[in-house]
Amino acid sequence: MKYKMLHHRGGVISLSLNLIFILIFVALLVWKWDYVRNRFDNYCNSKSPSDQTLLAFNNNPLEVVNDSLIINADSTVSMVFLGNSITMCDVPLELPDKTPRGMTATSPEKDYVHRLVKMFAHKNNVNIQYSVCNIANFERGFTKINFNFDSLFANISISAPDYLIVQIGENVSREDIAHRTLFKQEYGRLLSSIDAAQKVITLPFWPDSRKQDIITEIALENGTRLSDISHLGAGTEPSNFAKSQQHYSVPGVGEHPSDTAMYRIAQVLLCNLTR
Repeated sequence: MKYKMLHHRGGVISLSLNLIFILIFVALLVWKWDYVRNRFDNYCNSKSPSDQTLLAFNNNPLEVVNDSLIINADSTVSMVFLGNSITMCDVPLELPDKTPRGMTATSPEKDYVHRLVKMFAHKNNVNIQYSVCNIANFERGFTKINFNFDSLFANISISAPDYLIVQIGENVSREDIAHRTLFKQEYGRLLSSIDAAQKVITLPFWPDSRKQDIITEIALENGTRLSDISHLGAGTEPSNFAKSQQHYSVPGVGEHPSDTAMYRIAQVLLCNLTR
């Protein structure tokens, strides 16, 4: 009889403890619902936004941002960055701070441009003058518009930079990338429009075999260095996507690089800039 009472009491205690743990778990789930949902989304296969979604980003020409990083070094180098919303967005979406920067960086200092400038400056003990320009219109319009690059880059304060970094390809539609020869021709014309000592171009953040093949050929044919950042957007590492930082209601925004990915993009590019 005593054994039965102890067994019953133990069962009650065990059940009570289980109920307490369940209640704690439910409370934590409710409290951290957005975080849990974002983590779940990240572990699902990530993919690049659709062509229609990409058209919603940076549809209008953006002003060039000219800036500098001074660390009181004896020499100064110059850099020009050309890219799309990953490089610079004039009004970052769904973030309280609207300072122009890579669209989903939580602050300007955490986008890949600012991180790379700081890394390079301190690694080589140099001051840096740099310009950042969004050229998403070129990606979307190369089949329709004969771009005047002198006009497009008129507001860039640096005419012959030491380094030219070009990050494009993500906004080239699946239909337009079929114009292989034209894309190579226009991309080559873009690269030759700026006289830089060193030129680096990137593969798209969201992997696409056709784009990767063509941009690799462009690098070889134009004598530029090639930085592969496509592994970062392949979907194997959830922390590389902005949706790991917060929930975005606008489709496609969360698929852009997170602060973590911005740092990793800067690291990849730093390896391709020789001094």
